[in-house]
Amino acid sequence: MLFCAPLPPVRISSGAPVTIGRHKSCRLSVRREDISRRHAEVSREGSAFFVRDLGSTNGTFVNGEEIGESRRLIPGDRIELGSCTINFCEIDASVNDHDDEDPDSDLTIVSSRPSGREAFNGDLGEIPTYAVLQMLELGNKSGILVLETPDGTGMICFRSGSPVHAETGKLCGFDAALALIGARSGSFRFEPQDVDFESTLECSVTEMLLETCRIEDEQKLED
Repeated sequence: MLFCAPLPPVRISSGAPVTIGRHKSCRLSVRREDISRRHAEVSREGSAFFVRDLGSTNGTFVNGEEIGESRRLIPGDRIELGSCTINFCEIDASVNDHDDEDPDSDLTIVSSRPSGREAFNGDLGEIPTYAVLQMLELGNKSGILVLETPDGTGMICFRSGSPVHAETGKLCGFDAALALIGARSGSFRFEPQDVDFESTLECSVTEMLLETCRIEDEQKLED
């Protein structure tokens, strides 16, 4: 899957490449002036995934390196187009309980592993925090997401796919959630369970991601 906050994640299906660009006809449409109308595409060929540049003006990069015509992707790769970064992730099906029979759905999380109410975990270097949050929202999950970051341990609680509480060692509520979303390294663990925390969040995952993107854009302008 491709993750580009705050846009919904996009599934990569065999025989259906994901075109990325500024034009509204692209499956992953990113409206930024430094991205070409049809900039790049990501395709699945057997069990392998590739990104190809489509003759863009500013080029396509993976982990900071220009790819030329194409590059094979591995989980955790960052596809960079102009000022936009897209994360490529392979997701365990246990993240959600949705049916995976619709090949045209952009919002289906796929894997070969069985689903269930088991805890799952991963590396934030491969699956960033915002992608984990989007998966939990799409899967209508209830439980506690624990994040171990260089700044300490924090958690975000979900009830039926909605974030209801967040805290770190120093922060609580919306500020804590934004701090955790901004973590670029560390690990995560999600534990499915009934959540009985007092609500400190009254927003959707998308609203949190929009605010995170706004803050990051302001910081780039200051730099």
